[in-house]
Amino acid sequence: MSNEYVATKKGLFKDGKPVALEFGNKEQIKAIRKYEQNSAVLESEAGLLIEPNYICKAEGSFTCTCGRNVYYELDCDSNGDVDPFVGETVKCRGCNNEYVFTVNEADEIFVSRNYNIEE
Repeated sequence: MSNEYVATKKGLFKDGKPVALEFGNKEQIKAIRKYEQNSAVLESEAGLLIEPNYICKAEGSFTCTCGRNVYYELDCDSNGDVDPFVGETVKCRGCNNEYVFTVNEADEIFVSRNYNIEE
């Protein structure tokens, strides 16, 4: 048997056994997208092919050093890649502290305070 995830209309499977969805699991996301694309390409009465168009937004918040919440919203791709976070910055609206997103080798996303030399 294959070690890959397979998505069907009955659910997500690995080695023929149903599995629970894991948030951020790239292999599962890939299997689900493949199933959605294969099943969503429909032939309409006019003979046109309709393909899904995915829009992905990453949004969240964290606490600034001044105590206020800093909200962010970034466009990302539907593959679950963390690349859109690399080098992105966000500012606190209260104190103008600047934060930069970084990603480590395990694809974990971190935010850190960006200090200017003048501070």
